[in-house]
Amino acid sequence: MTPNEAAPVARVLKFADRESDVILYEPGAATRARRSLCLAGSVSTWGDLRRLRSSEPADLVDPILDHLEEEWAFGYGASRFGIDEDDQDLPEVKSLDELSSTFPDERALSIRVRDDDGEPSFMDPFDPECMGVPNELRHFYVEHRGAMSIWFAPESADIPEIRRAAEGLGWRFEEGTLEDLPHWG
Repeated sequence: MTPNEAAPVARVLKFADRESDVILYEPGAATRARRSLCLAGSVSTWGDLRRLRSSEPADLVDPILDHLEEEWAFGYGASRFGIDEDDQDLPEVKSLDELSSTFPDERALSIRVRDDDGEPSFMDPFDPECMGVPNELRHFYVEHRGAMSIWFAPESADIPEIRRAAEGLGWRFEEGTLEDLPHWG
């Protein structure tokens, strides 16, 4: 390596150990998720959402728009957006731009970030894609069950194996904290 060449920087993957399971995350992805979650919480009208689109980076606002589009597309959007689902004039939205421009600025908008059971539905820290976990490590995610919920996360006992796999892919593997994650921090 010559003096002008930069040394390669290892990517970092962190884990937050919850005793029986762990949450894996890439710090930059977790930070973006927390910032998007915060921005989603700042929206109270469609005008607020449009202002975010013009004032905040796309990598923070696009996930919010994608979330809204998914809610609309899955059929629970109309009632969640304060629209009577039996309304014959219900707009047929074909694109994200159409959805974000359909409603007037002053119309109320609440972005649901948790489902009816209180579980994260937006920027879910258990979602390996959202948390920047490499595809090659996603096979460690297994089903866990609680009294009221089901989630997928690696087992705490698998930390040494996850470390070897991550390091084999060129990632540094470090302990992190739940405070780094959306919905906890």
